[in-house]
Amino acid sequence: MPKMAHKVTTKIMSTTSNTSPTGITKKEWNKASHGTDLIQVMRDAVSANQISEILQDMLHADIVTKGGNTRPDYRTRERALTLVMSYTLGTPVQRQEQVNYNMDMNDLNPAELVEKLSESPAMIRKLEEMLAEAKTKAALDI
Repeated sequence: MPKMAHKVTTKIMSTTSNTSPTGITKKEWNKASHGTDLIQVMRDAVSANQISEILQDMLHADIVTKGGNTRPDYRTRERALTLVMSYTLGTPVQRQEQVNYNMDMNDLNPAELVEKLSESPAMIRKLEEMLAEAKTKAALDI
């Protein structure tokens, strides 16, 4: 039987308090700064069981409507599932193609241009966008 009306909250360190909900003082947090010190402070503050419980709550999160009915909180569930999957299965490699060409139009050989364009679908798309924009601008100037 599914759990009903789970409440998922995010706790942030209060600017008026000296400690976070996890018990870490601001001084400890600031001292940790970045890197391995911060990782150690976080490990000491939050156990693997706590993380697991929070993710379980998020995977079964519901929203209580104004009428008192409950319905699944799909946004929270999806974010939790994405997080779990990214750590268990891994995330796909994010690839971006960035090509820089410096070409002198006076010395341009059409065959060389075709060769360079055939190597980069991104460059072809960008040139198509630029041509469409130029044609639109030329049509407006007439």
